Amino acid sequence: MAEASVADIYINTSPPEERVRLQKAAAELRRIFEEDPGSTDIFAAGLLEHYVQRPDDLEQCCLAEFAAMFTFHSKPRSKRANAAAAQDVCVEEENEDDVEVNEEDETRPPPPIAECLVVVAQKDLQLKDKSGYVSRRAPDKEGRDNPKVIRYRNYSPATDPDNFMREQLMLFSHWRDENTLVSNTRGLYEANLDVVKANRAKYVKLDINMEEVLEEVMRREERDEEGDNELDNAVPEDFRVFEADNDHNADIGLDVAPDILNVNAPLSERFLLPHHIPENDYLALVACLNERQRRYHLNIVHILKTRPDEQVLHFVTGGAGVGKSALIKAITQSAIRIFVKMFQENPNHLTVAIMAPTGKVAFGVGGVTIASALKIFTENPTMTLGPDELNTLRTQLAHVRLIIIDEVSMVGREMCAQIDKRLKQIFNSPEPFGGN
Repeated sequence: MAEASVADIYINTSPPEERVRLQKAAAELRRIFEEDPGSTDIFAAGLLEHYVQRPDDLEQCCLAEFAAMFTFHSKPRSKRANAAAAQDVCVEEENEDDVEVNEEDETRPPPPIAECLVVVAQKDLQLKDKSGYVSRRAPDKEGRDNPKVIRYRNYSPATDPDNFMREQLMLFSHWRDENTLVSNTRGLYEANLDVVKANRAKYVKLDINMEEVLEEVMRREERDEEGDNELDNAVPEDFRVFEADNDHNADIGLDVAPDILNVNAPLSERFLLPHHIPENDYLALVACLNERQRRYHLNIVHILKTRPDEQVLHFVTGGAGVGKSALIKAITQSAIRIFVKMFQENPNHLTVAIMAPTGKVAFGVGGVTIASALKIFTENPTMTLGPDELNTLRTQLAHVRLIIIDEVSMVGREMCAQIDKRLKQIFNSPEPFGGN
């Protein structure tokens, strides 16, 4: 992307409560607290804050247009640059279809949110809160617009229609208060569908029939109201024997959930035994998986029960917040139960090893870091282990049947090669990752 485009910009369209914000500089914070010790204004303003404070000249500019076509400056540009920009005469065309709305006619629906502002002078425009200025990006050599490539969360209309509609309104309609988009997402989306489609076409080439998205959302709601959601939760006949939920006396609850798992998880020298959650919590965890997670979980259960000696390498991917950690927890709990029940493994033995590239990620999934677990030294990753260390690792991993690496996208090529090399040493096997 860096080679193919002049510039790109990311628009954080996640819900407000999920966004990560940058804190203001220490000097700025000291000044704020000296003036107002009780102030909560600690975060630096970003693209969304600048958009909310855009000048009146950009009132009808949508967020996508603002991000792609305008640049923020904390201070005004030189007088020479502004004088050159001021020579461009730009006129906003009037909409011939504009009509006056009778304020007394309460039955008339509100007019749709207006389209993006198409033409604005390139001179500096001060934000309403006087925190800085924005100016339109200079055209290319041929005099054409030179927008940045916009990137954003990109919710799926099939799996998360509510966030998809909120995101489309956020990007391709104009607004001042983001709360209005959340409080009446469906109504605003229906009222402004034509505007959203027109503005989306300018910046997004992925063709999505937005009317069909809305119709599908309505159909799903009708099915939920009628209680007809069996199709969404259907399980293939091949895996029905492994089905698990609170309303079905399934094989998984009887076959891989022995009472002997109610033990404390001791801490080994370098590995953490996964915590054995109570049976009711386990069944509730499996039952709350979505359809795709559920199918994959059942597939893993099927493999572990029917092909225990076969090496299977799986790669699971998905965006932030889609439930990868919950899926890891469900697979871990099911695997432990299978290994104890079917293969008579001691519940105090480590049968599932969970690793992650960083300590924070490892803590979140109840595992340990890759470097600590396999003794891969960052200062000398190619260091060969001595006999004592190697024997210690072999003892600790002697009963391991499943290895899970969370946030594998953070594991580089060299680290992956070192993991492969170390596991081959530990299990004394030339197979990839030591045959596990």
